Amino acid sequence: MMNSRKLLLTLLDRLEHSFEEVLDGLDDQQMGYTAEAFDGETIAQVAVHAYQTLLSFAMVAAGLAWPGERPSNANRAQAMAQLDLLQEQVRSLVIGLAEERLTNQVSFPWGETMSAAEAVIAGAAQALFQAGKISVMRQVGGFPVMKEEL
Repeated sequence: MMNSRKLLLTLLDRLEHSFEEVLDGLDDQQMGYTAEAFDGETIAQVAVHAYQTLLSFAMVAAGLAWPGERPSNANRAQAMAQLDLLQEQVRSLVIGLAEERLTNQVSFPWGETMSAAEAVIAGAAQALFQAGKISVMRQVGGFPVMKEEL
């Protein structure tokens, strides 16, 4: 049986793959696409927001403070570079979590508590929701994810 950290890393691998799929083939204009039904955020902002939130959850899991959001870039190259950095930071934090730490309770600024492992899972679930949002935004914008890519 895999240990908890290895399971979390497997979840992160799957999440990274999901983002690769929903962002594949988008140009700068498409990365800057905004659908009013989706809070007026661009696809690039949604993608970066997803990983900033996941990083925040992972930081709390590691015993660090909730960092808050940083502004994101709309151009494809900048957004992809930012995503790569965020993915690397999340992975590094999870790799550094001792197996015993994963069962410790952590608290969030809004008062919710959960185990460190649950915190990483909650952040990944939120990010996966955002990947779905991007897929729908692409459909609404007229440049859907190809079925064979899913």
